[in-house]
Amino acid sequence: MAPSPSAEARRLRFRRSLRLALVALALLAPPQAFAGTLYVSTSQGYLFEVDRATAESTQIGVYALSDPESGREFKGLAATPDGSRLYTTYERWFVGGGRVHAVETSAVAIDPATATASELPPFDAEELGMALPEDVREGIGFGPIAISPTNPGVGVVIGQDFDWDSLNTIPYLWSFDLVTGSPLGPAVRLESPLLALTFTPDGSALLGTRLAPGNRSTLVTVDPTSGSLDVVGQLPRYYNALAFDEDGTLFAASGYELSTLDPATGAVLVSRTLLPAGPPLGLPTGLAFIANPEPSTALLLGLGLTGLAARRRRRGR
Repeated sequence: MAPSPSAEARRLRFRRSLRLALVALALLAPPQAFAGTLYVSTSQGYLFEVDRATAESTQIGVYALSDPESGREFKGLAATPDGSRLYTTYERWFVGGGRVHAVETSAVAIDPATATASELPPFDAEELGMALPEDVREGIGFGPIAISPTNPGVGVVIGQDFDWDSLNTIPYLWSFDLVTGSPLGPAVRLESPLLALTFTPDGSALLGTRLAPGNRSTLVTVDPTSGSLDVVGQLPRYYNALAFDEDGTLFAASGYELSTLDPATGAVLVSRTLLPAGPPLGLPTGLAFIANPEPSTALLLGLGLTGLAARRRRRGR
């Protein structure tokens, strides 16, 4: 029996709606299978989005400015695996009695879309089990930060206990809760200070750079449980920021240059100018990468929901 005019009209409307839904999903999906954003932060609290191919940068905002009455320097940058937050570290200091005093150090959570930020509670040297007695300690010096893709609620940070009287510096590494800022155990003493820190994309290894003679640096792997360092390769510049993208490309910042490195040897592959030099931007001190979800996931989900709707419609007849 031929379908009634009203049933045929409903079928045509449904097919038209299905086609429009599929077209909309296709238009919403970006052209690349994977995409992401590389961010760079500076010592003065500026956040930029960087084109990975050209190193051209676009300022997103300022998450904190230096206090005119006391220095505040930001170091390092890391992204949570879901891309909802970036984290950096800072130390606030002042000059008195002919020497520098680090009076406060903490981590800072940053919205990558707006650069608005919120500070976590300052770290406490005694709680971390640092070695120097309180009467000679001038505060905790801060360094780079990393977040493991397999342990998203935990940050790993480099700090150093230092005594300006004896010029004795002791580097440490510790883990902390990204929400509360609370340390997740005592600090581990490092073999030597590190300039940069990042996890590999699968979270299996922690890489860093340490200072080498001639204002250069060395690419190393870091054992977070023992503090030992293994040399990967010598680098021709002072690289103080590292980050992997979704393809496993290792980006590094040295002054106002953005380079890609071979993570197996440390060889420099490509270098380009990163940011305009000079104040008030400050020196680039952090890199982080946020990967966007696979666009085809949204498309497949839409197709599945549309198919279920069609199936229910047939059953309802």
